Amino acid sequence: MKTTVSGNDIWTFLTSGTWTPTLLPVLTTDLLTIVTTTSITANGTVTTGGGQNQTVQGFAYKVGTSGDPTTADSVVNQAVSGANSYQLSITGLTPNTSYRVPAYATNAVGTTYGATLGITTPINSVTAGDMMELLLA
Repeated sequence: MKTTVSGNDIWTFLTSGTWTPTLLPVLTTDLLTIVTTTSITANGTVTTGGGQNQTVQGFAYKVGTSGDPTTADSVVNQAVSGANSYQLSITGLTPNTSYRVPAYATNAVGTTYGATLGITTPINSVTAGDMMELLLA
């Protein structure tokens, strides 16, 4: 596979003998799930790799209730596994704190982001014993 730059466009020569434009990946931020007071699980889906497989996929995150985090903020990421959907844990968070999280993917053209979702970590973890006490009360 050969890649060439023409103006602001990047083109990739495919094994089929044709040139195809390489575009930014298109992706969604799917679901954020609270795991503990200091960790969440984030889910994303790359719907289009931009004509060339992305090299990194992950999630950016920052504290707050407004604004869109970028890779200049905190990130968790992984090398691309080939699957369109991916899930990563974000750990080391602060209890009772709001976070903003978008999925992101990077390919030869650049980095693009899914929608930014908000989530707030709980103050306390709820244990099985706590749940039993609530049910028996």
